Amino acid sequence: MKKHVLICVALGLLYLVQTNFAQQTAATKNKTQTQNDEEVSRYEIGGHYTALGGGYDNGFGGRFTVNANRHLAIESEVNIFPLGRFRGSAAQALIGVKAGKRWDRFGVFAKARPGFIYNSQGRAELNPSSTDINLNNRLRYKGATNFTADVGGVVEFYPTKKLITRFDFGDTITHFNSQDAFFIDSNGNLNTFRTPATTRHSFQFSAGIGFRF
Repeated sequence: MKKHVLICVALGLLYLVQTNFAQQTAATKNKTQTQNDEEVSRYEIGGHYTALGGGYDNGFGGRFTVNANRHLAIESEVNIFPLGRFRGSAAQALIGVKAGKRWDRFGVFAKARPGFIYNSQGRAELNPSSTDINLNNRLRYKGATNFTADVGGVVEFYPTKKLITRFDFGDTITHFNSQDAFFIDSNGNLNTFRTPATTRHSFQFSAGIGFRF
C-alpha cells in the first residue's frame, strides 16, 4: 500500500515539474518573440534616388514605412521625375506591402505597391484656333493620371539600429488610357485617330537611406 502511495506521489511531483517546465518554456518563447518584435522600430522614413525606364530618366523620392513586425510592413512612397523625355515631368505615388525575412544586419523582402503616376504632358489636344502648318504648334498638352503598380524585391542593410541602406528592384506596370492622336498626311490634311489603351512594363531601380524611430 505504501509503495502505491509513493508511486502516486512521485508521479504527481513529476507531473508538476513537467507542467512548470512547459510553462517556463512557453513564457521564455513568448518573451523572446516579443523582444524580437520590439527590436524593429515601428516607423521608418527615408529618401532615395530612383530611375524608371520608358523615358522617365532619373528622379528622386521619399518613403514612409510602418512595421507591423519583423517580417511585414506597410509603406508609402512618392517619386518625382523632373526631366522626362516624353509626356513631360512626372510624379509617382505608391502604397502597399513589403514582406520577407529580416536578420540582424540585413533583410530581403518582396513588395507589391499599387498607385498612380501623373504626367504633366500626358494628353494632347488640338487647338482649334490655330492653323499653323506645323502640327506641334497646333497641339496643346495637358496633364494625365494613370494607374501604376510596383512589384519586385528589396534588399536592406543595417549599419546601426537606426540607420538603413536600401536597394529596390522592380517591374513598374503602368496602364495608359485611350486618347486622341493627330497626324498630317501627305496632302497636308490633319487627321485624328483614337489610340487604344495599353499596359507597359518598365524596370525601376532605387537606392537610398532611411532612419528608424
